[in-house]
Amino acid sequence: MKAISWLYNASMYEERFDPYRILDVVNSLDENHFKSKNWLADELWEVWQKNSGKIHVAAGWYGLQSYLLQGKFPPEIEITSSDIDPECKTIGKVIFGNMENTGKIKFEEQDTVLDIEKITRGVDIYVNTSIEHIERKYVELMLSKIDSGKIVALQSNNWYNIPSHVNCSDSLEDFISYVKPHFKYIMYEGEMEFEEYNRYMIIGMT
Repeated sequence: MKAISWLYNASMYEERFDPYRILDVVNSLDENHFKSKNWLADELWEVWQKNSGKIHVAAGWYGLQSYLLQGKFPPEIEITSSDIDPECKTIGKVIFGNMENTGKIKFEEQDTVLDIEKITRGVDIYVNTSIEHIERKYVELMLSKIDSGKIVALQSNNWYNIPSHVNCSDSLEDFISYVKPHFKYIMYEGEMEFEEYNRYMIIGMT
C-alpha cells in the first residue's frame, strides 16, 4: 500500500510515472507470483546451500524474486535484481527498501540479453523467471554467452494469451529441449500447475 500511494502521488506530478504502474505493481505481487518464486527459492537453496556467493536475478521486475531469495539464503549472499525498465529500480526500492532483511538487495538497470556477459561476470547463480518474454533465439544466444560453472535457474510457462509472452513452451519437455544443450547437467526440473497455465522450471550447471 505504501508503494501504491507513492505511485499515485508520483503519477500526478511526474510524467515518467502513469496510473498503469499501480496495476503493474499489484500484478507483480499476486499469489501466483509468490508461489512460483517461492518454489524457485526453495529448490535453488536445495542445490546451493552455501554461506557465501552472488546471485543475479535478471528481468527481476520490482524485486519480488530477490526478496524471497533473501528470505531463504544466508545474509552473506549478495543478491542483485536487474531489469531493462529503469523505473523497476526506483519502484523496487520503494516496495522492498524497508522490508526486513532487504537492505542488501541491489537494484540495477540491465538488458538481460545484451548485457548477459556483464551480468554473469563474478556471479555464482543466474536467475531469470521471465523466459516467456524473451524470443527463443535470444534465450539461446543469452545462454551461449554464460561462462561454464554457473548455476542457472529459469522459468517459463504455456500461457499463450498474454501478448508479451512471445516464447511460451508447450510443456516442460518442450522447455527443456532447447535450453538443455547449454547445460553440462540439469540439477532440477519441475512443473507447477495454476488455473490458467502451467509454469516450468529448470535449474542447471553451465
